Amino acid sequence: MLNLVSNAQIDSPVAVVFGRFAASNPLRPEYKTVGCDICDRFSTRGYPADLIPIDEMSSRSPDGKPRWSVDDGFLRYGAQKYQVVVLNGESEAEKDDYDALRRLADSAGECKTKIVSILPQATDEEKTALVGEIAATLKERGIIAQTPWVSDDYVFSSDVEKSSRPARKSVSRFLDGLVLWIAAEESDFGDPIVLNDEIVPLKGGKSSQPVSVEANGVFAARFDENGNLTALVASELKSFQIGDFGVALSDDEIGDDPVDVAVWKDEKGEWRGVFQRCENALPEALESAVSDWLYLQRR
Repeated sequence: MLNLVSNAQIDSPVAVVFGRFAASNPLRPEYKTVGCDICDRFSTRGYPADLIPIDEMSSRSPDGKPRWSVDDGFLRYGAQKYQVVVLNGESEAEKDDYDALRRLADSAGECKTKIVSILPQATDEEKTALVGEIAATLKERGIIAQTPWVSDDYVFSSDVEKSSRPARKSVSRFLDGLVLWIAAEESDFGDPIVLNDEIVPLKGGKSSQPVSVEANGVFAARFDENGNLTALVASELKSFQIGDFGVALSDDEIGDDPVDVAVWKDEKGEWRGVFQRCENALPEALESAVSDWLYLQRR
């Protein structure tokens, strides 16, 4: 249901850039060290990081535009603007690409993206210190931390590298303003999600309207720059109230056929919705809140 309201990527304020040639050359000190460990150190602090090879400096998206660009003074790769770019082991073999990245940053005048470097042979203490300094910078800039990721079981060929994943109970943020709650610690089918008048901090120091919801496993809400709701997704919805928009399903309406819901404002500012359950029976509470619905059958 999420893809009905959003196709945005998770908001990653940090990019870790590595040399693909150097990392694949067994004769170089950067061999097998791409930077997963550095990304992991950021994500487990609540700041997801993108891992990007430096040769992407010369790549273009399908529309012909360079993937790397400058946007409002920030370095940008695709849709993501970066607060910090970490150069993980610059090599002479890829000097032209690293120089091109710095020239792009210089073209912004006063570039707002902080660029730092770290050697591939950096000690654990040096990596911890660097990530700690950058995390402090992100906090100073008002970047909202997400739920810290947790280490996964993936085994790399290099003992230095490791990776992490989102926790089974977490809150994540996406580039289009979507905030996603996941709860699946106790059951793969989802755990209860209950929020009571929760104020969600948003970008730019803004806040959402009070959020109340009772659902199971998955809940997501997208807010505009003024904190107003523009989309919502809930699995096994029982009730929600955000501002003056809300519904409460009775036990009789739910029965033994839970309802998954996605609603969003269209280009005219009108609410549209999709509901999913086994039987094509739209609860009256939903029908009174949104007039335009489509049905998806749960199988």
